[in-house]
This record gives sequence, C-alpha cells and structure tokens, in this order.
Amino acid sequence: MKKKIRIVVIIVLLLILFAPIPIHLKDGGTVEYKALLYKVSKVHRLPMYLAENYKYEEGIIIEILGFEIFNNVNSDETNGGKSNKNYQEYSKVIDSVKIELNIPVEWKYKEMPKDKDNDFYKYALKLYKDNENQYAMLYFYNNQFSVCGTGRRSEKVTLNNGEEAIIGYYDGKRTWCDISFYNMNKNIAVMNYGLIDDDANEVIEFIKTINVTKKKAPENFEILFYDKHPMESYKIYTILDKSETEQYDYTIYGYDGSVNIRIDGKDYSLKQALLENKITMEEIIEKANRDFPNTISYDDGGSMEYHYDNYAIIKCHRLDGNRDVYIGTKDMTINDVL
Repeated sequence: MKKKIRIVVIIVLLLILFAPIPIHLKDGGTVEYKALLYKVSKVHRLPMYLAENYKYEEGIIIEILGFEIFNNVNSDETNGGKSNKNYQEYSKVIDSVKIELNIPVEWKYKEMPKDKDNDFYKYALKLYKDNENQYAMLYFYNNQFSVCGTGRRSEKVTLNNGEEAIIGYYDGKRTWCDISFYNMNKNIAVMNYGLIDDDANEVIEFIKTINVTKKKAPENFEILFYDKHPMESYKIYTILDKSETEQYDYTIYGYDGSVNIRIDGKDYSLKQALLENKITMEEIIEKANRDFPNTISYDDGGSMEYHYDNYAIIKCHRLDGNRDVYIGTKDMTINDVL
C-alpha cells in the first residue's frame, strides 16, 4: 500500500511540474500523455488492432524515464486467444470519395437502393445487428448534412485517424441521434434508427474506424474517340449500364463511334477503366468543366454539352431525373440522343 502511495505522489508531482501533451493513437481510442520525463497511456484498443482475438484492451500504463512502473491493462479474451479477424473491412468509392470502415462480424450491412420518390442521398449503408428494424444508416447526402439546434446537445469524439466527429443527442435522451464528420466530409453522416443501450454504443465504437478520403484522380488522361460505328448497328449504344455497377445511378452511352481512354500513357476501354475504378465519370466531367468553363447549358434542368476537337460529351441533368452521359462525335448535340 505504501509503495502505491509513493508512486501516486511521484506521479502527481510530475503532473504539476510538466504539462503533458495528449496524443491520440489509431488503435481504437488509446490516448498518450507525454511530458519531458514521463508518459501516461490511457489504453483502449479495439479488436481490429489486437494481435489476438480479444474483445478489447483497456487500462493505464505509466512510464517514467522510459521505465514502465505501472500497468493494469486488462484484456477481454475470447475463443482461446486464437488469431482470427473479428471485423469486416468495408470500403466504397462514391463520386471520387472513398469511405473505409471496420464493421464487427456480429454486425450486418446492406447497401440501400435510392428512393426514387425522395432522392436526397447519393449512397446509404444500413448497419444492424440482431434486428434489421433497429439499425444505423450511413448516408452520403447530395447536400451538406444539417441539424435542428432546438433541444440538441452535442459532444465531440476523436476518431482513430485523429479527426473529430460530432455526436448529436436530442431532448435529454442518453441515446445518440446522429454522428457527423464535418472535418472529413460535410455530406456524410450516420443516423440512428431505433438502436439503444449497448448496440448504440457499439456503433459509436466501430464508427471511430471510419476514414473518408478523396480518391486521387489520374494525373494524365484523355478520351480517345474513334469515329467509326461500334459493333452494334445503332448509333447510340451502351458503354456502361447503371445496372452493371453500384458506382453510378445513370447509364453511360456512346454515339456513332467507339470510346477508349488513355490514363498515364496506357489505353483502356472506357468501360474497363470505370469498372476497375481507374477513373470515375465524375473526374471526366470535372475535367470537362475546367476545359469549358462557359460551356452550353440547357434550360431542361441543367444538361451540359462539352465540345472537343474530335468528340463531344453530353451530361444530362433533366427535370425528369435523367442523369445519363453520352460521348460521341464532335458535332453531337442533345437533340441527337434524346
């Protein structure tokens, strides 16, 4: 007992003499407080960061002058300590934005189709455990996520990558309502639909593993349009149908010729490049917007035409919901394809 008291006294003196600097580790929530002569680690490691099959590790480690003098880290071990992954590595690219998340194996996930009558999001991922009617939904909204401030309480939580997320609560309730990630992407948030108690808390823990990054666009690419008829007998033919991939909710067509793309000196069919995620249609359209800042825009909702020397691109944005893309001859207009 006296020995423990001496240790505590020493630690308190050191805390007074040297202000520690907190460092957040990417292992599930461990925080290290470093000062000149000592380091205190508040350990909280999730299973995906452990060598063995543990539920978690947590506790305190104290080091002075590089020597460990206190360690009460407890490991909650399962399955005899066998080395097995107990999480699922999930990733998705939406509009050149990559979302990565480690989902515990006890949880299920499902990518949700868009609601045609309420098109407010680009993408949605349903996360649930035992009851599919009680779930969290990760949304990539079309617009910035926003909340009502009335009756709202919020708190910040540090993610494993060091970024901050904001957890929202309403009307004095203990269960969270939403989690947003303004520092990484203002359009992404997680909503709670009926999760309570341990299940709701588990979501917070594994949501800390989320990482959102902007996919690096190819430095050099160009459309290669060959002014010859494709194998189909029609002038308009399908390059990539929206049913062939979850990446796009529109179809990409060719018009009166074949379409390839050259990326960093290597040629691909446009379909291959899109399916293998070597480039996205959004990146192609972004380049067209830079190349033609004053391009033709139609009053049908915002459809755009981009005319290059030997080909043209039409990006539909019609009031009827048509978002299809056409790539064809340089004199192609929207009247030729619609």
